Amino acid sequence: MVTPSPSTGDPNRLWPAAAIHLRQLRSHRNDRGVLSWEDSPLASSRHTMLYFIFQEVHFVCMRSPINPRVSIAMATYNGGRYLEAQLRSFLHQTILPNELIISDDCSTDNTLEIVQRFAKTAPFQVKILVNDQNLGYVVNFSKALEYCSGDLVFLSDQDDVWHDNKIERIIRIFESAPNTVLLIHDLDICNEDLTTRGETKIEFLADDWDIERHYVTGMASAIRQRFLKLCLPVPVCRQVTHDLWLSDCARLIEGKKITRDVLAKYRRHNQSVTGLLSKFPKPLKNDHLLHRLKSTFSNIRQRPSVQVKARSPQLNWLIATRDALVDGKFTAASTIDKTIREHLSELDFNNKRVALFNYNRFKRVPHVLKLYFSGGYHFSNGFKSAIRDLFAP
Repeated sequence: MVTPSPSTGDPNRLWPAAAIHLRQLRSHRNDRGVLSWEDSPLASSRHTMLYFIFQEVHFVCMRSPINPRVSIAMATYNGGRYLEAQLRSFLHQTILPNELIISDDCSTDNTLEIVQRFAKTAPFQVKILVNDQNLGYVVNFSKALEYCSGDLVFLSDQDDVWHDNKIERIIRIFESAPNTVLLIHDLDICNEDLTTRGETKIEFLADDWDIERHYVTGMASAIRQRFLKLCLPVPVCRQVTHDLWLSDCARLIEGKKITRDVLAKYRRHNQSVTGLLSKFPKPLKNDHLLHRLKSTFSNIRQRPSVQVKARSPQLNWLIATRDALVDGKFTAASTIDKTIREHLSELDFNNKRVALFNYNRFKRVPHVLKLYFSGGYHFSNGFKSAIRDLFAP
């Protein structure tokens, strides 16, 4: 419903008049293309002035799409050697971030000097957090993430270089995938001097890993802040890193998405936390198949490395945040309940499998068969795992 204007009382007369006035106003642009109110013959009309303001804001917005606020979370530690190149790549973005949160973990080189100098001239807010004591890589990153206020939060390491269109491209993918809460892009694997190795990270991993499930790279990740709040702080426990934690949480609600877009140069060097990606040469496909066959038969008489497990931190998180996830419309209650049941079933299977080895091979047979025909072995390698459990000592 349109509210009548105090000056005319008739909205049906006001709207056509405003349209005419706006067309006349647009004919009075100055040399820079900006509307010049003083030169307009309509400057004395009060209601035209109000519509001038409204329509000009609308005119600008239609040509400048409103993008979500973007935060970058960066954890630094003695990164002075490569840090400036990473920071410069933020400045070259086609859509600049709104804020950069840097958490420094007691660097002893010139890292702080570099980020402080950058903060003085950056065209966006830069907040620098300095830890009183060394917290470690995971906790330091978790701290940087907690300070981010943007709608989308990008994770950044200190030694890579982003492509100029990274932020813009990630924003557009999120816009087209409203149910995605975590997005991870592909990377161009580079040497220390940023010369490419001619292979992306997904290409490097594709032969041996389920990419949709196992591809986890923190510096290639972006996450919706509404969801991030539910994931923090990252738990401090063995074999849980900040990027793996966020990936697992998103995957549990079917909100993780992988894009094959290559949006950064992934620098590999001796100080890389994640290694060089070149310690083990990739076998040829034929050799790779033979290797897998040999591995299957050589391991059949070895006991599988299974052990009694408690509920994982990820499962505990899902149970604890169930209501918040449903209230936030991240997923349906039925989906979460199904996921919880599946994880509890997997945990039960694992512990039953451990108990098999309390029996000798002969007495183990009926228990293995029962576990197999109940469908439990679909959590491992199916028939191969069942055969291994029968013959293992």
